[in-house]
Amino acid sequence: MEHQGYARNAGAVFSLKYHLVFCPKYRKAVLVGPIAERLKVLLATKAADVQVTLHTLEVMPDHVHMCVESDPGMAPAKLAAQF
Repeated sequence: MEHQGYARNAGAVFSLKYHLVFCPKYRKAVLVGPIAERLKVLLATKAADVQVTLHTLEVMPDHVHMCVESDPGMAPAKLAAQF
């Protein structure tokens, strides 16, 4: 049986997606212009380094939304700490 859209490992078939939100200190609107563009590059690079799939990334002036997909071997808290 094939599971489209799902990943598998030795003991499970899964699709784990996490919605992560990050805010700068005091939620100041500092994520604009070249800073926002550089942050997008850094987060995409880090996602590739830790071998997770970055589905969406939106940088707002005062916060960042990310939707990432990971395997069950990485705890959500560890995943968020990587970014």
